[in-house]
Amino acid sequence: MINAYILGQVNPDTEKATVDRLKEISGVKEAHVVFGKFDIVAKLSAENQEILNNTILEQVRQITDFTKTQTLLVAGMQQNPVQPAL
Repeated sequence: MINAYILGQVNPDTEKATVDRLKEISGVKEAHVVFGKFDIVAKLSAENQEILNNTILEQVRQITDFTKTQTLLVAGMQQNPVQPAL
């Protein structure tokens, strides 16, 4: 499983409609309007990199109200359990 966050800037007054469109895309787990440099943040999840790439390129970036996006891939770091002292 691979996860990513997309930060997006959109045309004025299109934030809610863009979030609604994002939520219709398979693989988008969450989408929210936020304040700051970006207008929207969305969490995506996919079985592999190829599916994630296709979701971003063929669906997310086709939403015409986006003026800029930045994709952040979640580091696939494993947690090592602490071993009890003997």
